[in-house]
Amino acid sequence: MNPDRLRLLALALLGVIVLAAAAVWVENVTAAPSAAQRAGATARSYAARTTLWNSGPTVRRVRIVPLSSLQAALRASVSPRVAADVNVSDLEHRYGSRRQVALVVLHGVFNTLPPDEGVTVAGDMVAIVDIPTQRVLLLTV
Repeated sequence: MNPDRLRLLALALLGVIVLAAAAVWVENVTAAPSAAQRAGATARSYAARTTLWNSGPTVRRVRIVPLSSLQAALRASVSPRVAADVNVSDLEHRYGSRRQVALVVLHGVFNTLPPDEGVTVAGDMVAIVDIPTQRVLLLTV
């Protein structure tokens, strides 16, 4: 094969590789949000509608786990006081231990008994979001 033709072929191959890499990068940048991002947005929106907030809520952490692993995820993610507000055994009984959920930790300053009858608390709140339906199963206050 002619050396000029070989260089031209190599240059064309390099161009195709660069274009393919650019296409993959563009797709990753513009891709739909992940399940964790959707669950965080769902929990934040639900908490903002159902709780009186002085500031927040902000999404502090999202972990996707099966319900059978939720207790361990709670212990690793929030204080024991907040974790105690989640009845994991009831959720497992109602939805099954293999159900995928998002543990969403929200943070802010909120009133414990809306409308404005409870105590104002600065701290964490937990939302459990069902991954398949993106429905909030539980919100602790």
